[in-house]
Amino acid sequence: MEEFRKSRNSKIPNNKLEIPYDISKLGSKDDPCFGKHYDLNAEECQRCGDIELCAIAIQQNLTIQRTIVEESQPFKDINEKSVNKEEEIKTYIKKLKAADKTKTEIKVKLRKKFDLNKTEITKYL
Repeated sequence: MEEFRKSRNSKIPNNKLEIPYDISKLGSKDDPCFGKHYDLNAEECQRCGDIELCAIAIQQNLTIQRTIVEESQPFKDINEKSVNKEEEIKTYIKKLKAADKTKTEIKVKLRKKFDLNKTEITKYL
């Protein structure tokens, strides 16, 4: 009689495969996979019935890690964007003043182009 299934190419020893998995560990910190190794391309994840819940758990864990990192160190790219925007606004105002635009025209154009409110516009003027 022929063997229809191919043998596994696994690094897990056979004696360990005979021990059943403890169901009470699912979703806890002792769970070897849930919420830790989420990958849509992995065959194990595609077969798993909890893939949506695992994605939510991964998202929550990454959000917690990101907030911890953001609190502990400032990000330079955020500050550079605001500085570049201020410089761009100032040069735009200078260009409008050179074109002899009135204050109200400048305010309207700033509100349209940069989506600024009244207090921000008065700060730059």
